[in-house]
Amino acid sequence: MQKEAVRSDVAISLAINGEHKEVRARSLRGLLTELEYQGSFFAVALNRKVVPRERWDEPLLRDGDIIEIVTPRQGG
Repeated sequence: MQKEAVRSDVAISLAINGEHKEVRARSLRGLLTELEYQGSFFAVALNRKVVPRERWDEPLLRDGDIIEIVTPRQGG
């Protein structure tokens, strides 16, 4: 059973992959949903620390955080 994404009525400002965005999500899973990421082949770092997938439902996000979402790419 998937937990519900944590959201708030107040937007916070995050730097996501180098771009500043205003979001309402407070959990990483909620953020990924809000940004319309699909699939499961990516990693997420919060303030330069990779967050284990089992913590993605926790309300970890705070105004001013830096998020990096990394997806694998094929090529050579």
